[in-house]
Amino acid sequence: MKINLGDINRVLIIKLRYLGDTVLITPVIRNLKKAYPHLEISALIPQNFAEILKYNPYLFEIIPFAVNKAKSKTMIEKIKYNFSFISLLRQKRFDMVLDLTNTDRGALFSILSGAKYRLGFNDEDRLRGILFTKIVPVKFKDLHVLDYHLSILRVLGLKNLDKKPEIFLSPEENKWAQEFLSSENKNPKNFIAVIHPGASRKTNLWPQAYFAFIADQIKENKGKVILVSSFREKELVKKVIFYMKYEPDIVSCHLSLRQLASLIKYADIFIGNDSGPMHIASAVGTKIIAFFGPSLPKHWAPYGDNLIFFKNLPCSPCDRMSCQDNRCLKEIRPEEVWEKIKCLIK
Repeated sequence: MKINLGDINRVLIIKLRYLGDTVLITPVIRNLKKAYPHLEISALIPQNFAEILKYNPYLFEIIPFAVNKAKSKTMIEKIKYNFSFISLLRQKRFDMVLDLTNTDRGALFSILSGAKYRLGFNDEDRLRGILFTKIVPVKFKDLHVLDYHLSILRVLGLKNLDKKPEIFLSPEENKWAQEFLSSENKNPKNFIAVIHPGASRKTNLWPQAYFAFIADQIKENKGKVILVSSFREKELVKKVIFYMKYEPDIVSCHLSLRQLASLIKYADIFIGNDSGPMHIASAVGTKIIAFFGPSLPKHWAPYGDNLIFFKNLPCSPCDRMSCQDNRCLKEIRPEEVWEKIKCLIK
């Protein structure tokens, strides 16, 4: 079925995954809007991450999906929320849906939206493929996630696509970060490192003692160390502090996603695991030092000129939620990481 984008007005982009995934759909939004400025583009994403797309000038609206309500303990509440949400989608009368999620829920929302044109992925060749009018003929195993997302636009005939993810911060948010850092940092020339020791999967965690070693080395070289995490990751931060010889300059486990983004923007480097904040750092243009083990950099490496550490052991990649030794990350020694970082400080 040939699609004439000149005849399309309302487009829904669906990505019901994690924080990093949400950041990584921004090139799709931008490239589509620049190619066809008349389009009203909406983004359906998890409610927890909706704020990360705030102020995006290429978006007409953000539609947050409350995953917790959709999975409510009582069947009545679950049915009530899902039906009301589908009703909301249908009221918006989308002409086309681009489902970037590659899951059954995204495919169901695509067809239930009532859109005439529905494009999506079906890597496992599951039955959900019949819900799309066009299946994008690529597999995630062959591509970086940015290219995977953008392949849906190539099917529509778009070329010369820009891959850079982006987050749009307001002047007030930038000012907040600058004032926050200046209040804690008496010397504006100090090298600032934001360190995030968390990740959504336990197997993605570089050892906390290794983070502590790097933090101490930065402190010994007159740099400033900012430890950040979500509230549920605060125990990881406590462990890093336990292993450190020096006190970190700032510790924050309660930042909003937008405060985190603005803070990272004004740091010299971001140090962390394969995680959502890593992709936030990429989107605000801060240099990244990232550690990969069970996941592959060829799929998930942050956009830009960054330092990626990966040992490529025979057991990598893997989908394990737990691992007895986590050798793939433990073999990335902090001493070799510091050798690279100290060059950036000088």
